[in-house]
Amino acid sequence: MSTPHAQVIQARRNPSAPGAYIVTIKCPLCTDPHTHGVPSLEELRAGTGHRVAHCTHRRDWGGYVVDPYDGPVMGAVMRRA
Repeated sequence: MSTPHAQVIQARRNPSAPGAYIVTIKCPLCTDPHTHGVPSLEELRAGTGHRVAHCTHRRDWGGYVVDPYDGPVMGAVMRRA
């Protein structure tokens, strides 16, 4: 079985960890929003690449991968190259 992917619906700077971000995703299992920390803008843009599991609806579930995100980030001024 392939690993499901979670779509980022919001990203914002993490006020307690400079350079890190907090993302809100739409859970591919229950469709509820869940939040995850992302250590850098590069990882936010590339996707986490590893499984995360914050859904309590199915504890036996293997998790999901957070998709890459290239949208706006709250609390940040984004510059495009």
